[in-house]
Amino acid sequence: MKKLNVLFLFIIILVFFISTFYFSCYQKKIELSGAKKFHSKYLKSDILYFPQTVFTPIEAEHCVLPFMYDHKALFRGKTVLDIGTGSGIIGLYAAKLGAKKVIATDIDQNAVNCARLNSERFGFSSIFEVRLVPANDISAYSVINSDETFDIIISNPPYSIDLDSPHNTPFTDKGDLGMSIIKGLKIHLKPNGSAVLLYNSYFYHQVMVKFAQYVGYDVTHYNPEFLTPWEADVIFNYYLKRLLEYNNIPSNALHFDWKKDRGGIVLFPMTRARVGLSKIYRGLIIISKKT
Repeated sequence: MKKLNVLFLFIIILVFFISTFYFSCYQKKIELSGAKKFHSKYLKSDILYFPQTVFTPIEAEHCVLPFMYDHKALFRGKTVLDIGTGSGIIGLYAAKLGAKKVIATDIDQNAVNCARLNSERFGFSSIFEVRLVPANDISAYSVINSDETFDIIISNPPYSIDLDSPHNTPFTDKGDLGMSIIKGLKIHLKPNGSAVLLYNSYFYHQVMVKFAQYVGYDVTHYNPEFLTPWEADVIFNYYLKRLLEYNNIPSNALHFDWKKDRGGIVLFPMTRARVGLSKIYRGLIIISKKT
């Protein structure tokens, strides 16, 4: 009888572990459904992303990771905060370069799931923590404790500003994210630390540069080569309204709309494109906090 009880207990435990294994595989299958692969030459592997809600990480691959590659020492053995992680490609590359801890944040649950999944696939889940930003507070450090500090704060956020937008989108910042990144550096960036931000549209890039300099930080930046049309619309419509009112014309008589006016996404070039500038990181802003 005792042997039968032991055998029965063994069978129950075995069934439990087998069920857990197959359930885990089933969950992974669900998580992977709809996922696409993007090959990163810096990660030397494919990274998963969900095109319905998570951007293809092509911009980070071409605009942020080259800087990281050329400045490996900035990340080796350091603590890193990746704001607006998306697929997780920036934070994962920081981990690959030797960061001892990476905290990645995003407002989108699918992006959080995607980044976690990629961290497991790359074997960095022990040092790579992903946090979901609540919709009621999307400021840069809303899920960062007041005593948490970082050697590197890095972000490829929405960089076209629209103060009239009802909420932030993957394209636009309605004014409560970008400025909050710089405001929070005083608390969350360690002495001699750096913030690396990609603002790849001319107007908001210049705003961020000027505000960081105004606050008192050392800033190195590389101008974008274009102004996005949706950002241009916001700026043009603001001044157009004043012009119409000045001429006693109804303020809603005329309106810029890049989708209707130009058809499709057209980027307004600010400078002539140049070739062979591998060490020029278009759109990047590097903010230094000196002791």
